[in-house]
Amino acid sequence: MIKAFAAALCLIWLAAPSLADEGTIAQRPAFRAGDSFTYAERFETVACRTWRVAEVDSEGNMLSSRCGGDTAYFAPDGGITRITGGDGRDLVTFKPKAAPIPFPLTVGTRWTYHFEVSTASQLAAPDIDETCESMAIEQVPMRGASVPAFRIECSDRWSVAFLSGTNTSTLWYAPDARAVVKAVNADAPEWSLQMTDYSFAQP
Repeated sequence: MIKAFAAALCLIWLAAPSLADEGTIAQRPAFRAGDSFTYAERFETVACRTWRVAEVDSEGNMLSSRCGGDTAYFAPDGGITRITGGDGRDLVTFKPKAAPIPFPLTVGTRWTYHFEVSTASQLAAPDIDETCESMAIEQVPMRGASVPAFRIECSDRWSVAFLSGTNTSTLWYAPDARAVVKAVNADAPEWSLQMTDYSFAQP
Protein backbone atom coordinates (compact mmCIF):
# COMPACT_ATOMS: atom_id res chain seq x y z
CA MET A 1 0.00 0.00 0.00
CA ILE A 2 1.55 3.27 -1.09
CA LYS A 3 1.67 6.15 1.26
CA ALA A 4 3.49 8.20 -1.03
CA PHE A 5 3.00 11.80 0.05
CA ALA A 6 3.29 11.25 3.76
CA ALA A 7 6.44 9.65 3.39
CA ALA A 8 5.51 11.73 0.53
CA LEU A 9 7.77 14.72 1.47
CA CYS A 10 10.35 13.37 3.87
CA LEU A 11 13.96 13.62 2.57
CA ILE A 12 16.68 16.18 2.08
CA TRP A 13 20.24 15.68 0.92
CA LEU A 14 22.97 16.50 3.40
CA ALA A 15 26.03 14.35 3.35
CA ALA A 16 27.94 14.02 0.09
CA PRO A 17 28.09 15.91 -3.19
CA SER A 18 26.16 13.17 -5.00
CA LEU A 19 24.14 10.09 -4.22
CA ALA A 20 26.61 7.89 -6.06
CA ASP A 21 28.08 7.01 -2.66
CA GLU A 22 25.68 4.56 -1.07
CA GLY A 23 27.13 5.41 2.34
CA THR A 24 25.54 8.84 2.24
CA ILE A 25 22.87 9.94 4.68
CA ALA A 26 19.60 11.83 4.23
CA GLN A 27 18.26 13.78 7.20
CA ARG A 28 14.75 15.02 7.87
CA PRO A 29 13.91 17.97 5.61
CA ALA A 30 12.43 21.32 6.55
CA PHE A 31 9.58 22.88 4.58
CA ARG A 32 8.11 26.34 4.09
CA ALA A 33 4.59 27.39 3.29
CA GLY A 34 4.38 27.67 -0.47
CA ASP A 35 6.64 24.72 -1.34
CA SER A 36 4.87 22.79 -4.10
CA PHE A 37 4.87 19.29 -5.58
CA THR A 38 3.17 18.32 -8.85
CA TYR A 39 2.21 14.78 -9.87
CA ALA A 40 1.26 13.33 -13.24
CA GLU A 41 -2.15 12.14 -12.07
CA ARG A 42 -2.65 11.73 -8.33
CA PHE A 43 -1.16 11.11 -4.94
CA GLU A 44 -2.54 8.88 -2.22
CA THR A 45 -5.38 7.88 -4.61
CA VAL A 46 -6.60 11.51 -4.78
CA ALA A 47 -6.75 12.84 -8.35
CA CYS A 48 -5.37 16.31 -7.69
CA ARG A 49 -2.01 17.21 -9.20
CA THR A 50 -0.30 20.21 -7.54
CA TRP A 51 -0.04 20.24 -3.74
CA ARG A 52 1.28 23.29 -1.88
CA VAL A 53 2.52 23.27 1.68
CA ALA A 54 0.04 25.23 3.77
CA GLU A 55 1.22 24.88 7.37
CA VAL A 56 4.51 24.00 9.06
CA ASP A 57 5.58 23.92 12.69
CA SER A 58 8.48 25.82 14.27
CA GLU A 59 10.96 23.14 13.17
CA GLY A 60 9.84 23.16 9.55
CA ASN A 61 7.82 19.94 9.72
CA MET A 62 4.93 20.00 7.27
CA LEU A 63 1.55 19.77 8.98
CA SER A 64 -0.77 20.29 6.00
CA SER A 65 -0.80 20.83 2.24
CA ARG A 66 -3.56 21.78 -0.17
CA CYS A 67 -4.56 20.98 -3.75
CA GLY A 68 -7.64 22.85 -4.88
CA GLY A 69 -10.25 22.16 -2.21
CA ASP A 70 -8.48 19.05 -0.90
CA THR A 71 -6.29 19.15 2.22
CA ALA A 72 -3.71 16.59 3.38
CA TYR A 73 -2.73 16.47 7.06
CA PHE A 74 0.55 15.13 8.47
CA ALA A 75 2.07 14.20 11.82
CA PRO A 76 5.30 16.11 12.60
CA ASP A 77 7.38 13.03 11.67
CA GLY A 78 5.94 13.06 8.13
CA GLY A 79 3.33 10.32 8.48
CA ILE A 80 0.16 11.34 6.66
CA THR A 81 -2.99 11.08 8.77
CA ARG A 82 -5.81 11.97 6.36
CA ILE A 83 -6.93 13.82 3.26
CA THR A 84 -10.22 15.69 3.21
CA GLY A 85 -12.23 17.00 0.29
CA GLY A 86 -13.65 20.47 -0.17
CA ASP A 87 -16.84 19.42 1.57
CA GLY A 88 -14.88 18.27 4.62
CA ARG A 89 -15.45 14.55 4.13
CA ASP A 90 -12.53 12.17 4.48
CA LEU A 91 -11.12 10.93 1.17
CA VAL A 92 -8.26 8.92 2.70
CA THR A 93 -7.64 8.12 6.37
CA PHE A 94 -4.65 6.44 8.03
CA LYS A 95 -4.86 5.33 11.68
CA PRO A 96 -2.80 6.28 13.56
CA LYS A 97 -0.87 7.49 10.47
CA ALA A 98 0.93 6.18 7.41
CA ALA A 99 4.38 4.77 8.07
CA PRO A 100 6.86 7.65 8.44
CA ILE A 101 10.33 7.38 6.92
CA PRO A 102 12.93 6.87 9.66
CA PHE A 103 15.77 9.37 9.76
CA PRO A 104 18.64 9.44 9.17
CA LEU A 105 18.09 7.35 6.03
CA THR A 106 20.84 5.33 4.37
CA VAL A 107 20.97 2.36 2.02
CA GLY A 108 20.20 -0.62 4.26
CA THR A 109 17.80 1.20 6.59
CA ARG A 110 14.87 -1.12 7.41
CA TRP A 111 11.64 -0.37 9.27
CA THR A 112 8.24 -1.82 10.11
CA TYR A 113 4.96 -0.13 10.96
CA HIS A 114 1.35 -1.10 11.66
CA PHE A 115 -1.58 1.04 10.53
CA GLU A 116 -5.11 1.00 9.15
CA VAL A 117 -6.11 2.72 5.92
CA SER A 118 -9.46 3.57 4.41
CA THR A 119 -10.59 5.45 1.31
CA ALA A 120 -13.95 6.81 0.20
CA SER A 121 -14.37 3.89 -2.22
CA GLN A 122 -13.55 1.10 0.24
CA LEU A 123 -16.20 -0.97 1.96
CA ALA A 124 -13.82 -1.92 4.81
CA ALA A 125 -10.53 -0.59 6.20
CA PRO A 126 -7.72 -3.18 6.18
CA ASP A 127 -5.08 -3.49 8.89
CA ILE A 128 -1.60 -3.39 7.39
CA ASP A 129 1.77 -4.54 8.69
CA GLU A 130 4.35 -2.92 6.46
CA THR A 131 8.05 -3.71 6.18
CA CYS A 132 10.30 -1.48 4.06
CA GLU A 133 14.01 -1.40 3.28
CA SER A 134 16.18 1.12 1.47
CA MET A 135 17.90 -1.00 -1.15
CA ALA A 136 19.99 1.22 -3.43
CA ILE A 137 20.50 4.65 -4.94
CA GLU A 138 19.22 5.09 -8.50
CA GLN A 139 18.60 7.84 -11.04
CA VAL A 140 14.90 8.57 -11.69
CA PRO A 141 13.86 10.47 -14.86
CA MET A 142 12.22 13.79 -14.08
CA ARG A 143 11.83 17.22 -15.70
CA GLY A 144 13.76 16.16 -18.79
CA ALA A 145 16.73 14.99 -16.71
CA SER A 146 17.05 12.71 -13.69
CA VAL A 147 17.33 12.95 -9.93
CA PRO A 148 19.21 10.60 -7.59
CA ALA A 149 16.86 8.73 -5.27
CA PHE A 150 16.78 6.01 -2.63
CA ARG A 151 14.92 2.96 -3.95
CA ILE A 152 12.70 1.58 -1.18
CA GLU A 153 11.12 -1.87 -1.39
CA CYS A 154 8.02 -2.41 0.77
CA SER A 155 5.95 -5.48 1.58
CA ASP A 156 2.50 -5.17 3.15
CA ARG A 157 0.62 -7.93 4.95
CA TRP A 158 -3.03 -6.85 5.03
CA SER A 159 -6.11 -8.29 6.68
CA VAL A 160 -9.77 -7.34 6.78
CA ALA A 161 -12.52 -9.47 8.31
CA PHE A 162 -11.67 -13.06 7.29
CA LEU A 163 -9.55 -12.05 4.30
CA SER A 164 -5.78 -11.48 4.19
CA GLY A 165 -2.99 -11.19 1.68
CA THR A 166 0.25 -9.47 0.74
CA ASN A 167 1.13 -6.57 -1.49
CA THR A 168 4.49 -5.19 -2.64
CA SER A 169 5.46 -1.73 -3.79
CA THR A 170 8.57 0.22 -4.74
CA LEU A 171 9.19 3.87 -3.88
CA TRP A 172 11.93 6.26 -4.97
CA TYR A 173 12.74 9.08 -2.55
CA ALA A 174 14.77 11.97 -3.99
CA PRO A 175 16.46 14.13 -1.35
CA ASP A 176 16.83 16.99 -3.83
CA ALA A 177 13.03 17.01 -4.18
CA ARG A 178 12.50 16.36 -0.45
CA ALA A 179 9.85 13.84 -1.50
CA VAL A 180 9.01 10.54 -3.10
CA VAL A 181 9.19 11.16 -6.85
CA LYS A 182 7.92 7.78 -8.03
CA ALA A 183 5.92 4.91 -6.59
CA VAL A 184 4.91 1.69 -8.30
CA ASN A 185 2.23 -0.62 -6.91
CA ALA A 186 1.27 -3.20 -9.54
CA ASP A 187 -1.40 -4.83 -7.34
CA ALA A 188 -3.08 -1.53 -6.45
CA PRO A 189 -2.18 1.00 -9.18
CA GLU A 190 -4.31 3.72 -7.63
CA TRP A 191 -1.51 4.03 -5.05
CA SER A 192 1.16 4.54 -7.71
CA LEU A 193 2.45 8.04 -8.50
CA GLN A 194 4.91 9.99 -10.62
CA MET A 195 6.14 13.43 -9.61
CA THR A 196 6.63 15.78 -12.56
CA ASP A 197 7.82 18.98 -10.87
CA TYR A 198 8.59 20.63 -7.55
CA SER A 199 9.58 24.06 -6.26
CA PHE A 200 10.58 25.56 -2.93
CA ALA A 201 9.50 28.90 -1.52
CA GLN A 202 12.25 31.42 -0.88
CA PRO A 203 12.91 32.47 2.72
